[in-house]
Amino acid sequence: MNLSDNLKRIRKEHNLSQEELAEKLGVSRQSVSKWESGTAFPEMDKVIQICKIFNVNMDDLMNQDIKAINNTREAKSNINKVIDDFFKNAVKLINMFINMKLSSKVKFLFEEAIIILILVCLFFFIGSLGEMVIYNIFDFLPHIVFRYIYGILFAAYLVFALLVASVIFLKLLKIRYLDYIELDYTPEVEDDKKEEKEVKEEDKKEKIEFKNNQPKIIIRDPKNESVFIKGLLTMIKFILKCFALVFAVPLICSLVGFITCLILSFAFIGTGFTFLGALLGVVGLILANVVILNIFYDFIFNHKSNKNVLAMSFLVAIILGGIGLGVFMLGIKDFDLVTPEDRNLFNITTYNLPLKDNVAFYAQNVNYIESDNSDVKIEILGDKYIEYDLIEDDKYLYVEYDAKYNVMDIVREQIKLINNKKISSVDNYFINVYTTKSNIEKIKENSENLHIRN
Repeated sequence: MNLSDNLKRIRKEHNLSQEELAEKLGVSRQSVSKWESGTAFPEMDKVIQICKIFNVNMDDLMNQDIKAINNTREAKSNINKVIDDFFKNAVKLINMFINMKLSSKVKFLFEEAIIILILVCLFFFIGSLGEMVIYNIFDFLPHIVFRYIYGILFAAYLVFALLVASVIFLKLLKIRYLDYIELDYTPEVEDDKKEEKEVKEEDKKEKIEFKNNQPKIIIRDPKNESVFIKGLLTMIKFILKCFALVFAVPLICSLVGFITCLILSFAFIGTGFTFLGALLGVVGLILANVVILNIFYDFIFNHKSNKNVLAMSFLVAIILGGIGLGVFMLGIKDFDLVTPEDRNLFNITTYNLPLKDNVAFYAQNVNYIESDNSDVKIEILGDKYIEYDLIEDDKYLYVEYDAKYNVMDIVREQIKLINNKKISSVDNYFINVYTTKSNIEKIKENSENLHIRN
């Protein structure tokens, strides 16, 4: 690379014609043309002028590649500029945070936390999709090779995600805050009372002082002051509304269930206090359910209900629920559990089996009754509307019942029992075993060993 090539290159880079350069140097256009073509060489004073005009070194102009030198200088300049901008913005951010009010600090930290959370969720979702793609592409490889490739790709994506997320975060931070910081030094004018005593009246003057050296921080763009925070709050509110709508569905179902219980409770009017307590409790639950649903409705559809009415209604619901529970407990103490002795309340199924060495019961509610029967007589006492069957396995005996029954019949039976102050489970059953004392001991031992093993 020589003078002619460098001169032509830097002249074009500075958008100068040969005539304009010649005018600056005080020579003719033909002289500049001859220098660039290499047929002539400029005098030393003209070379010095050229170096001053284009701000280049004489040795670089005469011997080096100007383009490569300029690129190197520009790269170094860009790196230095990036480093300088980073430290300037860091100092600016620290000063901004220090001089913020407490409420502004809370808003700032909340916004940045939301941004970080969104970025983490976004890159986690992208990474999950990428993981699925990797599994589908490289799943045919041996496990060791696959794990090696997966580890490399995972590390690469992690570095990439951190870099991109950091750039996005810092860019949003700059756009949102650092570009709109204003240092508001507002002077306060005060009369210096001490000076009034020491100087004459005509020499007295106002002194301008900074009462506080810390500047007032004005952060947001006055034209779009709260667009960003409003956008975040709108998104969060929308998500919360979706969750509220999801939780409102089971509340509506429970309200329907409570109303059904309220209607059914009148079938137990014969129980006295128990009926009254259940009635008050269900009314309280319905009222509390309606209040909670009303709150959900207000939140989801931006409706405003009377808060005092809601508060009083909820308080009444709690009082009714408490009174109802107390009255219900007072009435239910007179109820009795259904036992095998109430044989007229059960459907009885009888089996006669020969005694085996390994006979055992894999069931609860087994009552052993001594008799002279050398075999084993078994009675199953169960609900009248359910069919029970004794199943003999190689290792033990157990009971199966057919759940295909008339629901209304069972409801009527349960209502009748409750009105008679009896409590019985729908699928509850009892087993009476009649045999000799020695057989009973053998069956008990086998049953205990069976339960221990299981």
